[in-house]
Amino acid sequence: METVAVGMDPLLPMAIQAPAARVLVVEDDDEMRALVEEILKEEGYSVIGAADTFSALVQILGEGADAIVTDWKMPVRDGIDLLRSVRRCLPGLPAVLVTAYPDPDLRAQALKNGADSFLAKPFHRGDLLAHVKAALAAGRVRRERRGQVRFPSGGSGQGPSAP
Repeated sequence: METVAVGMDPLLPMAIQAPAARVLVVEDDDEMRALVEEILKEEGYSVIGAADTFSALVQILGEGADAIVTDWKMPVRDGIDLLRSVRRCLPGLPAVLVTAYPDPDLRAQALKNGADSFLAKPFHRGDLLAHVKAALAAGRVRRERRGQVRFPSGGSGQGPSAP
């Protein structure tokens, strides 16, 4: 089965096709960040990376994003702190919190502070993609309810789809 990026219909000219959703990956471990970025790119997403919460906020406010995939445990400020900050600026921005510490209290805290889902490490490729797709869908519903078309990145806010 061939995977095609969002809005990428091989029969339509590139100029009229919708851009892929832009996903910001926030992870302090370089190898893990590269792995997550590669999985998302292979699926057709536009991906940007950040190694810490400060860099992530700069990326979001400067270049925009349609969704965030963030690690929980990072130096200085953790992923939940990032979610809180993002919710102040861009309420409703889809987010997935990823952690090697799958504690039920942490999960509840993440969801309370704006995560659409909580994914435990290690994870399977398909699980990551399912969480990102579900978060983007939830964000799309929230935008439709508010009458907002898309987040600042200019992406469609959708994940990959088949032709």
